[in-house]
Order: sequence, then structure tokens, then C-alpha cells
Amino acid sequence: MRNEISDIVARVERMGDRRNHYRQRLRKHRVTPPLVLILRLLESYPGLTMVELARRLAISVPTMQNRMGRLEELGLIVRRRSSLDRRRVPTELTARGRTLLRRIPLAGAGRLLDALEKGEVTPRRLRRLATELEHVEKLLFPDEVDSGSGRRGAPVWMR
Repeated sequence: MRNEISDIVARVERMGDRRNHYRQRLRKHRVTPPLVLILRLLESYPGLTMVELARRLAISVPTMQNRMGRLEELGLIVRRRSSLDRRRVPTELTARGRTLLRRIPLAGAGRLLDALEKGEVTPRRLRRLATELEHVEKLLFPDEVDSGSGRRGAPVWMR
């Protein structure tokens, strides 16, 4: 039992270290993991609107507006109003956005999405992993864990 506990603690610490290293790499490009995730979605599904992206990521439209504004400022995306439906504003990656994605490895939530889409992880298995991770998180941080009940719909990887 003691070996299993040591192994779990070591794995959790390694994941934290890897996450920090990944975030440092992203800082060089002035982006965050949530911004990279949006870029990855646009790479897979060109033309999504801001509302469609917000729905897929289970975040609010105002939060998505802020993130899209940042991506536009960096020149990584472009939004063009549809000539067929003026209310629709599809989003596309720019050449700079595509180049950035080639330089940044897929990690974290983006890697989970990719694995799910490729069938590497079944939705059922992913739900079990999410449940187990929630239990681990509650054990590690009992006073800080929010069950996520405030979210608006299930994240894209849970659908």
C-alpha cells in the first residue's frame, strides 16, 4: 500500500512539474493553455463562431469574447462576418496561428481532446478517469475543490 501511495504522489508531482514547464513554453509565445485549446479547435473545425466555441468549451460568451480578442490582438485568428448571414461571424486561423500550433506540442486538455477524437480514449473511460481524478483532487485539496457544478453544460470532452 505504501508503494502505491508513493507512486501516486510522485505521479501527481510530475504532472504538476510538466504543466508548469508547458506553461513556461507558452509564455514565450504570449499565449495560455485555454488560448491554445481554442486554436486547436479552430484548426480541427475551421469557421466556428465565438458562440459555438464557447458552447464546445462550456464557458460563457463574455469569457470567450475576451479570449477571442486576445487571439485577434496577437494576430492568430481572424473573424469575418458571413456574407450569407450577417449575424454569423466565422473564425479562422491566420498563417501566424497555424505556425504557432506547429511550434507548440499538444498537451493537457488539448491532448485529451485529440485522444478522444482519435478514439484513443473512449468517452466512457474518460468519464471514469474524470471521476477518479475528482476523488484524488478532493484527497489532495479537500478545502479547495469545487465539484464544477457551476459550469454551463458539459465540456466538449465529456459529450
